[in-house]
Amino acid sequence: MNIVIIFFLLLSINLNAIELNNTQKWNNLLHYKGEFKVINNEFYLSDSKDRTPSKELKETISLLNSVKGKEVACNFPARYLYLKNEKLNIPSFELDECRELKSFVDNFKKDKVSIVFTSEYINSPSSAFGHIMLIFNDNNTSIDIADTIHFSSMIEPSDNAFKYTYKMATSQYNAYFIREPFFKKIYQYNTIEQRFMYIYDLDLNKQKILNLIYHIYELRKATFKYNFLHVNCSSEIISLLNLEDSHIKTDSSLLFYLPIDGIKSVKIKITNITTLTPMYNKIDLLISKMSKDELDEFNIIIRTNKLPDHNIADIVKESLVYYSIYQFRKHHVSFKSYDEIMKFKYKQTVLTDEYVDPLKKTQPANIGIGYYNSSKNNGLSINFRPLLLDKYDIQNNNLQEADISLLNTELIYINNKLKLYKFDLLDISSYAVRNNFHRPLSWSLYSGYNRNNKSNNLKIENTIGFGVTKKYFNSFNSVLVNIGIENDIFYTKPIYNFSKTLQNMKFGFSIYTKEYIEKARYINKTFYWDMKLNNFLIGLNLTIDNSSNKNKLNCSIKYNF
Repeated sequence: MNIVIIFFLLLSINLNAIELNNTQKWNNLLHYKGEFKVINNEFYLSDSKDRTPSKELKETISLLNSVKGKEVACNFPARYLYLKNEKLNIPSFELDECRELKSFVDNFKKDKVSIVFTSEYINSPSSAFGHIMLIFNDNNTSIDIADTIHFSSMIEPSDNAFKYTYKMATSQYNAYFIREPFFKKIYQYNTIEQRFMYIYDLDLNKQKILNLIYHIYELRKATFKYNFLHVNCSSEIISLLNLEDSHIKTDSSLLFYLPIDGIKSVKIKITNITTLTPMYNKIDLLISKMSKDELDEFNIIIRTNKLPDHNIADIVKESLVYYSIYQFRKHHVSFKSYDEIMKFKYKQTVLTDEYVDPLKKTQPANIGIGYYNSSKNNGLSINFRPLLLDKYDIQNNNLQEADISLLNTELIYINNKLKLYKFDLLDISSYAVRNNFHRPLSWSLYSGYNRNNKSNNLKIENTIGFGVTKKYFNSFNSVLVNIGIENDIFYTKPIYNFSKTLQNMKFGFSIYTKEYIEKARYINKTFYWDMKLNNFLIGLNLTIDNSSNKNKLNCSIKYNF
């Protein structure tokens, strides 16, 4: 009798004439965007041969109307609820009766959802542009034990940096949605890597949160191919949120979708922001407020490991508390006087960090035009930077400045001819501040074509360098020693960089000498000044060198987007 009923139910459905009110949501549930992002068959119900969203829809409805209906609804609850809401002719199933699904949902915190942006970390290529994740939490519960959902690739431990970059760009790593407790991510990013974490609470009601959890349950069977630019932590986390709010954009106007693009796409849903500041930054901010005597006392205590006096200034006590916690959590080193320091009573200092809220940071791409003048000729300069930032950007980071740019292109138009002035395949530099308790290396890596040579001809250059960065009077001072190859000629290049930021204005200079193995020498002195006005950057750049075309001046205006 049951078989007869099922048979007539199937007959009543015209699978060739199914119309959905929201086809885009069905595609999103399948993670289909011109092609299926999920690569394993376990995520689908239809045959893998010539699979389409329409065929998957027909097969899903057919199975929901079969003896396997409840099993399908339990395994794909988000799809099932969507089709029910579309008022299609399918049976009703109680999802609370699905044992595995119910256990998954019951063990998930689900009063509120936040999206977390973790600041850029260029010492790790996978985090050079930041990272985002979702956290699910209950009201009046510590955020440390919130549930985290993030999208991550599975990397081969033996892959070196170049192989890793190539595989990331060519989608050779598998990727998954991963669930972890939030305290693990705090430890990884905020403690070990000393990165800022921005927690943005989102305006989602409990039903929408439950729907998200249902789809996350479906994704336990999903394997993706990670792509550094457009199938990454940002694009896929935002795709989840788009399921419950179509106003959240999942597309970028460019060829990439960065973590910051994801945060900006949910801006309309943000209700509150909480910042987790790295301990290192807190110590640095306290040090900046100390008198000379207080700073000397702090340095003596951490250098000699001596037992501090309880009569020392409150700001020194607070700094020692943070320093002890920092050393223990990050380096697993217990300060000799740790127990005594933890007993300190002090008035807490109000700290205001200048690190910019990601929503207010400079857009990652820019295009510019300017006036170019040199000792030989003058004309127009045209610049395009696809991503992300360079030393001319106002970065507002007290402890590190960086260059992270790919495919940066500059052209000059002179005497009715357009010439390539430079083309940076890769330009990455980290200028991390070094002090008494934190001693990072500064480093740089460059590959591209430019005219920074005595003949002023376009040459290919590859270089790598290491050094140190110190802060004096709130200015960055870096000394690096580089080695490189220009065409096929080896050289060494010591370089000194100086930069200082004053609100929306920045100025600086760099001086370097290329000492070629063939005894030639190229000297370059570059001075710059920039001012930010909303999304525009107005700049002056003067280069004095010993090339055949010396004293080059460029006055430009760039638009960030």
